[in-house]
Amino acid sequence: MRIAFWSISLTLCRMGWGCSFGMMSYGDQWKKHRKVFHQYFNQNAVEKYRHIQIRESRVLLRHLIENPDDFLQHIRL
Repeated sequence: MRIAFWSISLTLCRMGWGCSFGMMSYGDQWKKHRKVFHQYFNQNAVEKYRHIQIRESRVLLRHLIENPDDFLQHIRL
């Protein structure tokens, strides 16, 4: 089971879909990624982005009110 998981993880990584912090095995590379992740996503750091989130939420709502049929375009998929 473990081999299958890492095989799938490696395949997803090579395809550019799953090479993420959450899919890594524990080790030096994981520790480096966790350190960077924690720098930008801890409670104090996230508060720095609040004004951006509010601004972008307002833009999204305005676009949805003006043209609700373009929902997928508005959420930038």
